[in-house]
Amino acid sequence: MRYAVVIEKVELGYSAYVPDLPGCVATGATTEEVEREIREAIEFHIEGMREDGLPVPRPSSTVGWGEARTQALRRWQPACNALLSQCAIYQDGGPTLSYTTRTSWSRPSA
Repeated sequence: MRYAVVIEKVELGYSAYVPDLPGCVATGATTEEVEREIREAIEFHIEGMREDGLPVPRPSSTVGWGEARTQALRRWQPACNALLSQCAIYQDGGPTLSYTTRTSWSRPSA
């Protein structure tokens, strides 16, 4: 299963969460650290749900980016690009976490 992961820049580093797995979060000083931590958090979260006899939610979140088209927002675009959340996909069974930032609307390939 592939779960969307949101990675955000925060004051002291990075935080990550999985929209389809409420409560599954991680933090790290760098993107590399938070990616490693969220991988472990996903595995731990799913393992705990299975041990508790709870159903593991199927991934349902999708990822996309929006583009600002107003004159006022265009002035801020360079600063906003630096702060965009990074979006990652975790694939069950392998460490295939990758992320990107974009300014135009798109959908990730499956």
